Amino acid sequence: MAPQVLPFFFLSVCHYLAGDTASFEKYLALAFKPAAFFESERDLNAPPDDESEEENPGNEKSGEDTQTSCTNPAWPEGIFDELEEMLPIFPKETFFEPATVDFPILAFLLLLLKFGLPSLCLSFFDRADDFFHSATSQSGLFTFVKAKALFLRKDFVGAARALRELLQSGPRHRQALALLAESYYRLHLVHPAVEFFLKSIDFLDQPRDSVIYLRLGELMLRQKNYEEAHKFYRKSLEYAITSEGWLGVAVSLYRLGNLRGALEAAMASNEQDKDRGETWGYLALCLLSTDRVGEADLCTRFLIKNLRKNSRGGLAALGGATTEKTVRKIDPDLLLADCVEIKYIDWGGGLLVEVADTYLCKKGHYGAQTAKDLAEMALHECPGTRKKGEIQVPLSRFTMVGMY
Repeated sequence: MAPQVLPFFFLSVCHYLAGDTASFEKYLALAFKPAAFFESERDLNAPPDDESEEENPGNEKSGEDTQTSCTNPAWPEGIFDELEEMLPIFPKETFFEPATVDFPILAFLLLLLKFGLPSLCLSFFDRADDFFHSATSQSGLFTFVKAKALFLRKDFVGAARALRELLQSGPRHRQALALLAESYYRLHLVHPAVEFFLKSIDFLDQPRDSVIYLRLGELMLRQKNYEEAHKFYRKSLEYAITSEGWLGVAVSLYRLGNLRGALEAAMASNEQDKDRGETWGYLALCLLSTDRVGEADLCTRFLIKNLRKNSRGGLAALGGATTEKTVRKIDPDLLLADCVEIKYIDWGGGLLVEVADTYLCKKGHYGAQTAKDLAEMALHECPGTRKKGEIQVPLSRFTMVGMY
């Protein structure tokens, strides 16, 4: 957006919040004037230029050029980049006419989302009859912008409902599939998330977005499909070198028994982010499995230090199983039904207990104290749990070994 446009944009927001609809529409119209308007003004505060156009014949345009400029105005650079990128593949008559009348207001709503104001954005949808052409409110782009606002407000169920409505109406949107998959991912609905991530890849013909492949890799790990997880994490690294991508490669290779490859991938992940505790954990597992106990001890200390400092979910929980889960029981085909939240402890050890158990297997009673410390730390990861019996099983085993 051109710098001189921003004041008009913010003034329009202020007048909208003040309830002054007329001033809001006035400044919004100024904010989205064609670039030619600002080029002719140059400086809105400067005195008018007395030089006539006759003194600048080089700037004169032919009648054909003038007509082209009027019919295809050049908007300020950047305003419609994202909007056009997200244009759905609709038949022309169902989107471009008359929905283009509302391009400025749709672009305005996208800018609100960029500034982190999804609730304000949604207030426009609550008053759609006041701001949108009747045909626009039935278009796919209108629904998508609303779904994106709901998603950013963390209403993932509402976003999924809107996106399902969009996709079921016939035409498909370039980003709707990926956003629907991400909504399912945030709702812990693994199978539909995988389904729609894969559909988005097929539809977009190998999108150059590493996040899609990172998500698919993690979902495959949760399904214990380690070969597919390795493939997707490798694919993510083709588009962006990330610590998470290398860690996913390390986890999948470790589960497949490729200790050398897992160690190399974990080291690459550690080079990208030395504060990621789970990377230190998998380094410790790989080193313990290859009898490099001294180096494993060092990695274990960093594991404990960094997990205390930065409590992260995701791959840290995939050592054995998560220590605590919050699940929303949702039928992906019946999103209008009531959602039930269930909190429970699914104790399978997690990364901390897996490292502790590996110490016991490799070092016997010499590793018992380290194992006990790790198990106690795992206990503190889920305060308030009532299922002490399940958690005490590994802890009591580590304590008994330490007594010998």
